[in-house]
Amino acid sequence: AGRMLLFLVPSFIILITLGIAYIRVHSLLVSILVIFLLFLHPTVSSVYYLITPRKVEELKPVMKYVQQRWRERDVIYLYYASEAPFKYYSGALGFGSRPYVLGINARNNWLEYLKDVERMRGYERAWFFFSHVHKGSGVDEEKLITQYLDAEGIRLDSFQDTGASVYLYDLTGS
Repeated sequence: AGRMLLFLVPSFIILITLGIAYIRVHSLLVSILVIFLLFLHPTVSSVYYLITPRKVEELKPVMKYVQQRWRERDVIYLYYASEAPFKYYSGALGFGSRPYVLGINARNNWLEYLKDVERMRGYERAWFFFSHVHKGSGVDEEKLITQYLDAEGIRLDSFQDTGASVYLYDLTGS
């Protein structure tokens, strides 16, 4: 799809140019307005990202933080979108042999997230990793899960970096 679009763009540019030339013959003011409208969105978007640049969601510093505080019986729960970056850095940061529980993607039924984290109940030290968190559809999934965990367990530690975070919970219920 990307390549096809790449080859279609020149054709669209030619058609747009022909359309503006046709309009210019009939009305100079309308053609100037059309050109202005064509450049408005890209210009506004460029200025916005110049002022507030996109940030990388970086799981590596979060993993280093956990690595320094890791204990023998700790367990890991990964928010579903954190799996790829976790796997990418796990070998280099010493997480390669550590098993983890992968969370589910339940954007259409948020209560499923709460049922899913119940799998971690009974663990004294459970690390919950978050990156690339979905914050649309009326909910911030990280906040939903951590608020539930705060009610059901004891938050022992937490660490946030650009677009990624980790929380340590005692979920023994005592």
